[in-house]
Amino acid sequence: MEAKTKGFAALRFLFENLPPSLFATLPDVLQEMGEQLLTVAQQKAMMFARTGELAQSLVLEVDKESLTATMGPTAKHGPFVTFGTKPHFIGAPVQVAPGVWRYIRSHPGTRGNTYLEDSLMEVAPNLPVVLAPHVVSAIINVGGQAKALQTQP
Repeated sequence: MEAKTKGFAALRFLFENLPPSLFATLPDVLQEMGEQLLTVAQQKAMMFARTGELAQSLVLEVDKESLTATMGPTAKHGPFVTFGTKPHFIGAPVQVAPGVWRYIRSHPGTRGNTYLEDSLMEVAPNLPVVLAPHVVSAIINVGGQAKALQTQP
């Protein structure tokens, strides 16, 4: 899943124009936000899971060089849950109740589950809270550097 939201372009512009001391903290911010996203997505995946395999298979990869994070399921059925399926034929018997089997000739397909998008929308408002300590630290560092420059002859 690739997140595309109207505010991301403005956010990228803001990040690209940050002071170097604050820009250097962005990999840590991205890692923390990614971990929050992973936790929420695992919780949401467990809500509709039978075995928990999908939730346990969610993987987060953070590239601190390019400031990108990728998250998704590695379970074999992950893409079907996440993106849904098209209508298709089933040629094998299907268990419809304990001990009751029948053949289904066609399956109407399923809609994808929006647990990843829902998780992103739930975690996104936390960005200012995660970013705030880094901003304060950068301001203190800049203030300390300015003070040191003022005291030099």
